[in-house]
Amino acid sequence: MRAWSSTEVKMTSLARISPASNVGYAPLALEKANHSRPPDLREMFNVRNPREHTNRFDGTPEGTEAVALELWRVLERAARRFSLALALALGLERDYFTRSMDKMDLCACRFNHYPLVVAADAEADRYSIACFYDADKAAPVNVDPRFVPEGEQPHYPPTTGLEYLLRKLARAQGATAELGGRREVYDHDIGVRRDPASRPPKEA
Repeated sequence: MRAWSSTEVKMTSLARISPASNVGYAPLALEKANHSRPPDLREMFNVRNPREHTNRFDGTPEGTEAVALELWRVLERAARRFSLALALALGLERDYFTRSMDKMDLCACRFNHYPLVVAADAEADRYSIACFYDADKAAPVNVDPRFVPEGEQPHYPPTTGLEYLLRKLARAQGATAELGGRREVYDHDIGVRRDPASRPPKEA
């Protein structure tokens, strides 16, 4: 992302990320993993499954789209192979996990840039690529009865891929939801706009 010219050019030329899309460019310190802490000191660029989402490469250097989408294809194959291997290792049906990732509509690939200025002990800018691999929004998520000890009940009720992810994000972000009164929370990782009042209740 450093190669994508100046901050001013990036802010004006690149398609900006939004809660509705979760694709495109997010400037430095836009996002907070925990709302009780300072913003994350990074800038990032998100890409999602091109079969389900419209990625925005406006303003990026020539070749960025081709490289990013090829990386997506490689990561998608790797995710499906990992799901197969995991199922076989657990003695489950071969498609036990892959059948919940038909659309891959919650998955995302994120290109991160941590500028040198925000890390006093760093010798150079840092870069990373994060791959978020989740079950489809509508995929059922529940405890397999084969893994519940005899005489016991599952600790978690059945849910969906989307609600499961929202619950995980609420645990990370929702611990401070009451501190600032009512406020709107944007869950960038899934592109869903949530009202704190609609968050799942905290589990004991």
